[in-house]
Amino acid sequence: MLSKKDLFALSKDSAILPEKEKCFFHAIVVKLLYLSQRAHPDIITTISFLCTRVQSPTKEDMMKLEKLMGCLLRPKEKVLVLRPSQSFKVVVYIDASFAIHNDGKSHSGIVIFIGGVAVFCALWKQKCVSKSLTEAELVTLSDNLGFVELFQEFITFVTNAKIEITLIFQDNTSVISMVTTGGGITRAKHMRTRMFLVLESIKDKRETIHYIHTSGMIANGLTKPIDGKDFDYYVNKVMECGKKSTGGRCTK
Repeated sequence: MLSKKDLFALSKDSAILPEKEKCFFHAIVVKLLYLSQRAHPDIITTISFLCTRVQSPTKEDMMKLEKLMGCLLRPKEKVLVLRPSQSFKVVVYIDASFAIHNDGKSHSGIVIFIGGVAVFCALWKQKCVSKSLTEAELVTLSDNLGFVELFQEFITFVTNAKIEITLIFQDNTSVISMVTTGGGITRAKHMRTRMFLVLESIKDKRETIHYIHTSGMIANGLTKPIDGKDFDYYVNKVMECGKKSTGGRCTK
């Protein structure tokens, strides 16, 4: 939506907005946050970052907000479609962007599909500094594991039937190797704990994890600003997957 260098970058030279413009900025961001949670998951990446800027917004932040508003003027056929298939299988895409913030911390993103419909999109700045992309991906995967299992339990309770094992897609082969065979070297105890937590869950067949190429990683749109064909792909998946979709993969 914004250029890849723009969104998370903060300029120390940008002036603080006057009080009146600051209130306007805050009000618009709050309204767009509500919109992103209800009808426009495609803007959630940008608006989540702008939410962290409402206390002391700068002119640079206002420019980012204006760019976001411009993106909302795209064709009206880009609407959220909730049309589930007969299958209630839970399919999850989990991704991370390494050291994308000024303080060296990484960014996490997750998209959960139920019956081929994107029912949940979330992103957040990681609380710890990762040493590599593999560590950043492992942190994201382990942090979301319990949450994914709650979705599985909820669908089982609602349908009163046993459903298929949750499928998790990852685009990092190193992480997949670590959590399926226990291989690899971790630099700290908390990283080893994360690895074995996921490994135990997969061995118990509570989830299964598959590799997907980065070009097909839907959660990629939640971990960094993207544009062009990558952004169109993300939007089509999270907003129009009700069209004869299966497990988060659309067919027309």
